[in-house]
Amino acid sequence: MNNPDDTEIPIDAELRGICTEILAEGKSVAEWADVESDDLFQTDSFCGGFDATEMKFCFSWYAPGGGVVGFQFPLAQVEAIAEGRPCKLLGCMQSNSD
Repeated sequence: MNNPDDTEIPIDAELRGICTEILAEGKSVAEWADVESDDLFQTDSFCGGFDATEMKFCFSWYAPGGGVVGFQFPLAQVEAIAEGRPCKLLGCMQSNSD
């Protein structure tokens, strides 16, 4: 299922912090869908929020060498990311459409 163009997203303290914030909200998928926002969570390297169409958290990762990688993960995966449990997130480089 992996695309050769997939980019692995670093699960670092910054992303774990975002997931800790998501958990602290204590919302269900339906409640996240009610407050949908594509930029609710913003850090130096990540920007995103919950997308009610996808029913997942959709983020952009601003890679250190330049470029933006889009990725998503379900609410069910948030706890594993927050706790630093092994998991893998893959995303696709987003084209720059100026």
